[in-house]
Amino acid sequence: MSVNTLSILASRSEMSVARII
Repeated sequence: MSVNTLSILASRSEMSVARII
């Protein structure tokens, strides 16, 4: 896996958590 993929997944999960909260 590339670092870009990991950063994209991390930012997506952060946005999802922010939406839930």
